[in-house]
Amino acid sequence: MLDQEIQAQQASSWLARVTVADGLFALVLVLTAVHRLTNLGHLPLSPQEAESALSIWQWWQPGNMTTAIASPAYFSLTSLLTPLAGFSDGVMRLIPALFGVGLVALPWFLRERLGVIGSLVMGLFLAASPLQNVVARMAGGEAIALFALLLTAVAWIRFQDSADRRWFNTLFVALGLGAASAPLFYSGLLTLVIALWLQQVIGPQLVEDNRVNGLERTDWRRAGLIGLSTFLAVSTLFLWNLGGLGAAARILGEWLTQFRIQTELAIMLNPILVFGRYELLLFILGTLLLAWAIWRNEGTAVFAAFWFVALFIIILLQHGQTNNAVLLTLPGYFLIGLLTNALWAGRQEPVAFALTGGLIFLGALIWVNVARYGRVITTTPEQLGHFWLALLALVLALVAIYFVASGWHTNIAWQAMLMSLLALFFFYQWGTSWWLSHEAANDPRERWVSLPATDDDVRVLTNILREISRQATNSDFDLAIFSTIDIPVLRWYLRDYKQAQFGNTIPANAAHEAIISPAEQTELALNSPYLGTDFGLARVSLQPQPGPSAALDALRWWLFHESTTIVNQEQVILWIRSDLTAGGNR
Repeated sequence: MLDQEIQAQQASSWLARVTVADGLFALVLVLTAVHRLTNLGHLPLSPQEAESALSIWQWWQPGNMTTAIASPAYFSLTSLLTPLAGFSDGVMRLIPALFGVGLVALPWFLRERLGVIGSLVMGLFLAASPLQNVVARMAGGEAIALFALLLTAVAWIRFQDSADRRWFNTLFVALGLGAASAPLFYSGLLTLVIALWLQQVIGPQLVEDNRVNGLERTDWRRAGLIGLSTFLAVSTLFLWNLGGLGAAARILGEWLTQFRIQTELAIMLNPILVFGRYELLLFILGTLLLAWAIWRNEGTAVFAAFWFVALFIIILLQHGQTNNAVLLTLPGYFLIGLLTNALWAGRQEPVAFALTGGLIFLGALIWVNVARYGRVITTTPEQLGHFWLALLALVLALVAIYFVASGWHTNIAWQAMLMSLLALFFFYQWGTSWWLSHEAANDPRERWVSLPATDDDVRVLTNILREISRQATNSDFDLAIFSTIDIPVLRWYLRDYKQAQFGNTIPANAAHEAIISPAEQTELALNSPYLGTDFGLARVSLQPQPGPSAALDALRWWLFHESTTIVNQEQVILWIRSDLTAGGNR
């Protein structure tokens, strides 16, 4: 009876500590989970994803692995999942998606620095970030690297604030996890160290008293063993695959080779253009955020500013590494959170909420009419009604801001401008993020997408092979297949066909039920007759079409996902032995 009363008191005490802010942040995590975890297998795996997934599948098959491990941490964690969940495109992306959700939870541990409002805003925009979402929905170690990097920063700050040895141990857990994840982690870690060093040299300090000075040798030994154990566990599949140590070493080597002295300007600027395309809020406010942090001259804000600038330098030095663009979202939204909390912390005036609502309405009016004008300008450029309505809404917004700033308080005007801007950009970024990560992650018209991108026809091809296999062998995967195209994507999607073979040329005496060849090979010089059908394998290039200017075409693509650009397909021919199907010759 006494034990039950104690348990009831503990439960009541726990519920009493739950605040409205806790509930709001839990809602942010739910939204994040919906965004990152739904329809993970909707799009086919990219060539890079297929290579990572193929290494896991081969690990569980008899014989030797022929595919190198790209990310030991991703390999180990996903390999543990597949015996229970199976092998599918969605399962291959599940671990990165879970780490993507975990990353959004980390700002809540910094609410003493960011403030409650700042933590909520940072978490909300990390949840809506297009770059964060597309990375979290990709098979590979990049999402793990981002989580480990932000956890490193959080653990360091929390240890400095609290002197809690558990956070010092967590710091080494993050380092061990990150070292086995992806080269992206080393880029972020280097800039994090540079930011902390700059604070030591220039100031102001992130903390007045460095807690590291109070650590004993046993603390370092314990933390080092914890970090080493984490690294060994996630890089070697808990000592089951010692070859993962070599893969982890290759991550560091690959990162070092990304530094280049000379390259084309377009390649150098591509990560910046990717950042500007998808993280429009940070791209527009970046300079203002840095200026505000310097003017504020507070340790946390200056640390984030130094980190942001250091990342820009690394991006320029590591030419063409598009993935580095996503690193800018961490200090960028950190600064957004700090600025929001600085303006909105404390007592709120009803006028601020009223002005915020009015500015959101006028901003939406401007957005809709500018978008509508951009849609009709190519056909009826003389229709300026939408343009003038947008201009009128802008004038009304400026007048309202001036009226409030002069009649009440300038801070209220700043509060309303910032919150309305954040609301409008959150709406825009959520939509852009959903489109990119759920629908267009293999569309080469998106600047993020690297070429070649896997074509949706790959799944159509495998479905047809399954149907033919059922008819010919009374089994889904007993069809004898020969492919003269040997790439990870095809190996992944043909993985269940035990009789699938790959080679440069088709044997002269081949009698396979199905043959896959390049589109250029329009005839097969074989004893048996075959019927061929074209399928897209990859989307490899873009062919601009005459029409509106490139800027206007880009705007229409951003707003309506319409473009005059044509996507070219790299095609293959699926040849089926004629005795297995009815129909005419190709």
